[in-house]
Amino acid sequence: CVNLVGTPAGGTWSGTGVSGSQFCPNTSGPGTFTLTYTITQNGCTFTATTTVIVNPNPVLSPIQHN
Repeated sequence: CVNLVGTPAGGTWSGTGVSGSQFCPNTSGPGTFTLTYTITQNGCTFTATTTVIVNPNPVLSPIQHN
């Protein structure tokens, strides 16, 4: 998992693969995901998004010796 950091501090992260303030690609699986950071200050709610791309695991062929 990867730690997510938002500025200003104190907001919450949401999206596929997000657990608390971490993004876990093992949970999300491969694909393109939008993560959202939401914070409320002085009665106003602000959001910011970022896109994360998780590539599938490579498929390796057996090594052949001659």
